[in-house]
Amino acid sequence: MLHYLVPSRGRPQNAARLLMAFQSTCITETAITFCCDEDDPTLPEYKDIIQSARYVNTGVTVGERIRMGPTLDKNAVKVAKAYPNDIIGFMGDDHLPQTVGWDLNIATDLEEMKVGIWYGNDLIQRQGLPTAVAMTANVINTLGYMVIPGLIHMYIDNLWKSLGEGAQILRYRHDVIIEHVHPIAGKVAWDAGYVEVNDGSVYDHDGRVFMEWQLRKRSLDIEQLKILKENLNVT
Repeated sequence: MLHYLVPSRGRPQNAARLLMAFQSTCITETAITFCCDEDDPTLPEYKDIIQSARYVNTGVTVGERIRMGPTLDKNAVKVAKAYPNDIIGFMGDDHLPQTVGWDLNIATDLEEMKVGIWYGNDLIQRQGLPTAVAMTANVINTLGYMVIPGLIHMYIDNLWKSLGEGAQILRYRHDVIIEHVHPIAGKVAWDAGYVEVNDGSVYDHDGRVFMEWQLRKRSLDIEQLKILKENLNVT
């Protein structure tokens, strides 16, 4: 089963749009959970949205505001432990799957790989970065994280690509479209959320955290994933 986690704040309209896309394109057992902040004034709207869900297992988790990276990691670690044989995915509330059966493509590819990190074509970064991602739960359970501690919002996709390439467990599917509806491509306006996370201080902070991981921890984490592959007889 696929478990998709979507951290979101102040964008219930995006949540509704994403849920509609899931309902019209998913063809296998796939769940979506919106990870919300307890102080979000639009939280009641998120709860209303999941009441209208059809065909897709939909939920909302609520916690203190700790920003996107920690929120995603907290929930991903919890789900991976509960469902160690499943697939854990991330989309932003500004992603939009377009390919019918994209979920089956992910499930088929990752079941074949046994240990893997997967991403599709977001129509902006394309092969360059996994702005939306799916991975086998054993990756998270082995590393103890989906997002390294300290990252607020930026460089998370760089982290996933670096891990996947280093351990040779990365797969990109150009033919599977998961559009990133982002202002950087002129697709939507810059709202308060985009302005906050694209602030120079966030880039600087997350850049330092990512560089520190590359220097001190990357090789150790990649070695853990290689050992996992060996134990599962992955060639």
